[in-house]
Amino acid sequence: MDIRLDPLSRVPIFMQLHDGIVRSIARGETVPGEHLDSVRAVAAALDINPATVKKAYDLLQEEGIIATSHRFGSVVLCPDTPVPGAEKQLAEELAVLIARARCQGIEGATVVALVTEELNVPSVR
Repeated sequence: MDIRLDPLSRVPIFMQLHDGIVRSIARGETVPGEHLDSVRAVAAALDINPATVKKAYDLLQEEGIIATSHRFGSVVLCPDTPVPGAEKQLAEELAVLIARARCQGIEGATVVALVTEELNVPSVR
């Protein structure tokens, strides 16, 4: 998994890591059942604090994207049914993104085009 972090970004590092992992899973680069590297290994590889990696992993677990245990580490999930509350959470997040786009002068058609483009990114599965 190739994740690049931008220390100058306004997006917190833990969120950049979270988002990179989500994109990797969505594109099929990281597959269900695959073990993620340990918090310490990721922190060392990216030269960041282990607490930052833990925060990203905790959020992924809360979202039902990974399962983490002390014994087995972190594993990518692939639920057969939608995670409870995920659709509502997505709607709330989209509402904020759309509001931000409006506040920044981005037209609705552009938002739709960007969403369509992202949905059409092929999976390597």
